[in-house]
Amino acid sequence: MNSVEFQGIYRFKMMINCNDRVRHLFSWEKHMFIAGLRENDIKKKNISLKRIVLVWCLIGTAICFYTAGDFLVVNEKPEMADVIVVLSGEELARMDKAIFLYKKGFADTIILSNARHKRMLEIAEKEIPSNSIIKETSAASTIDNAKFTSELIEDFNFKKVIVISSDYHMRRVKINFDRVMKNKDITIKYVSSDSPYNHLHWWSSKHDVGITLNEYIKLIGNVFGIHGSEAKETLYHLDNYFFSD
Repeated sequence: MNSVEFQGIYRFKMMINCNDRVRHLFSWEKHMFIAGLRENDIKKKNISLKRIVLVWCLIGTAICFYTAGDFLVVNEKPEMADVIVVLSGEELARMDKAIFLYKKGFADTIILSNARHKRMLEIAEKEIPSNSIIKETSAASTIDNAKFTSELIEDFNFKKVIVISSDYHMRRVKINFDRVMKNKDITIKYVSSDSPYNHLHWWSSKHDVGITLNEYIKLIGNVFGIHGSEAKETLYHLDNYFFSD
C-alpha cells in the first residue's frame, strides 16, 4: 500500500469517526431536549394540580362558611312520645314550644331540665298541671342536661322522647344527648324552638356572628371534654376580646 492509498483510508476512517461523534452529539441533544420537555410537562402538571386543589379548597371553605349557621340547626318532625324534655334558658320560646306540643297531645309529661330557671318554671306551672311536670334541678351544662334527664327517662321507663331547645343550640344538644343515650333503647326526636337567630345569613349581624362562633367553640370544647363553667369562662374571655366595643 503506497502513501496515497494509506492517507485516503485514514481520511475515510476519520470521516466515519467524525460522523459517529456527530450522531452521538445529536442523539444526546435530542435526549436532553426530550427530557426537558418531559420536565416541563411534569412542572405544568404539578402547577395545574396545585391550582385544582386550591380551587377546591376555596370552594370547600366558601361552602363551610355559608352553611355554618344552617349546620347548627336541627329540627325534626315531632312524633307521639312518652315525654317532652325542655332545656331551660333565656329563650322562653323553648317552653312555649313544649306547651304547644303538650296541648297537641304529643306527650302527657314534661321534664324541665334545670328547673331552677324561675321564669320558665312559672310559665310551665301556669299552663300545665303540676303532676305532668318533672323537675330536674342539677344541670349546669348541655352535657348535664343529657346525663340527668337520661337518668329520669330510665327511672320512669320512657321509651320515646322529644327534646326541645333553641334552634342554634340543637346541634350541640343532639351530639351530647346521642352520646349519653348511646346503646339505650330510647328513641329521640329533636325539635327546635324559634329564636331571633338567622341561621341562613348568620354573618349579617354581630349578634348572629357571636352566637355562631360561641356554638362552634362549645362544640369543639365538648369534643375535648370541656363543659359547663370552664367552657363559659373561656367563651366570656373570647367574647370580650372579639366583640367588646
